[in-house]
Amino acid sequence: MIEAPNNQGTTNNGNPDNAPLPLPFKAKNGSNNGAGGTPFKNCDNGAGDNDCSDTIQAQWEMTDADGNDRIYFSFKTTVPPGTYGYTFEFAFCSAEWPTYVGTSWNDLLIAYQVDPTPDDPNQNPPVDPYSGNVTFIPNPNNPAQGLPISITALDPYFDGPGYTYNEPQLSGTGFEQHACSDWFTAKGGVQPGAEITVGFFLADMSDEYLSTATLLDNFRWDCEGCVPSEVDDCGVQPM
Repeated sequence: MIEAPNNQGTTNNGNPDNAPLPLPFKAKNGSNNGAGGTPFKNCDNGAGDNDCSDTIQAQWEMTDADGNDRIYFSFKTTVPPGTYGYTFEFAFCSAEWPTYVGTSWNDLLIAYQVDPTPDDPNQNPPVDPYSGNVTFIPNPNNPAQGLPISITALDPYFDGPGYTYNEPQLSGTGFEQHACSDWFTAKGGVQPGAEITVGFFLADMSDEYLSTATLLDNFRWDCEGCVPSEVDDCGVQPM
């Protein structure tokens, strides 16, 4: 499908606006047993299944929880034996970039997992199953924290290896004069045999104008997996 040049500027897809996040997505910090403050550690699995990355709440509150043109889906699946993770690929394009970087018009992508496996501190290493945002990148100002996928978080990438303005990779996308990423790989850590829920959510934050789009591809299991408590191990892989 070929889009007319730069046609993603004033579109409204008619989907519901300004509504609470649907399940399984949660905007509340879920680390430190639900109190927040220890990203990726001591997740409140079972009690709240909130976001153990602590990356969504601040973004959601900054935009007054105003997610527009929302599009989302989720599915349940059982993790195969001997499997500790999964990966998928995605690309992110936005007409909000570059004008609205650093503002509340900061369109947002969330990939969210819920792993109901009980904690087991007696295992070596201890089992602290992860529920929360999977599409996070390391915070350059604090390597122990993450940032959600948004135009503001990706601005340094767009200014570097990303595709912007008149680069030929944007031809036919409708995002000419704006920005698209290359394909990223995201990785989630799970427990073997768990019945997990995985969901994807995309919204225009604070208004219904200036479209953002995401392409998803190639979901697959990963035997080795990753360690959710290590921000540079799970999440979006080094760009």
